[in-house]
Order: sequence, then structure tokens, then C-alpha cells
Amino acid sequence: MIAEELQRILRTSPDVNFVVRNINSVMLEFAGLKENPVDADSQWHEHSLLKVALKGLEQQPFLRNFSPTMIDEFQDLVDKPSILSLVLSL
Repeated sequence: MIAEELQRILRTSPDVNFVVRNINSVMLEFAGLKENPVDADSQWHEHSLLKVALKGLEQQPFLRNFSPTMIDEFQDLVDKPSILSLVLSL
């Protein structure tokens, strides 16, 4: 996957000013959480976490500091309009 390859390359390129993250880790950060619950399911990832992440963004809008955004595995978000909306708002 592109994300893993970029992470590998960036570890050895200190002059590059961007981060490579998956959407789950971004939403956890926005929500102020370190990890998903042990029993996290699609309801958690697609609804509960999203709701908490959006609330976190309302309280800390400076977290919306992603420009531009490249999405690897975009097809995984196409059928999740709420998460896709969050990503596109960054």
C-alpha cells in the first residue's frame, strides 16, 4: 500500500513536511483518544468514533490543518459518506 511505503521513505527524509496517517488514527486524535475499545466494531468506527471526533474538531478547530490530503484506498471510504465528509473537510 502507498501509505506504508510513504511512511518507510519519510522515516529517512527529515526535510519532508507532511505526515502519513490512517483515518482511524486521525479520528482517534481528534477525539482525544489513544486507541479504539477492545470490542470496537463497525458501529464504533463509522458512527461513535466519528461523532466524538467531530465534537473534538468543534472544540479544537486548529486540528483541521491538513492540506492537501491524499487518500490511499479511497474505495474504502466511498460507501461511508460521513467519514468521507470528515476527510474532505480537513
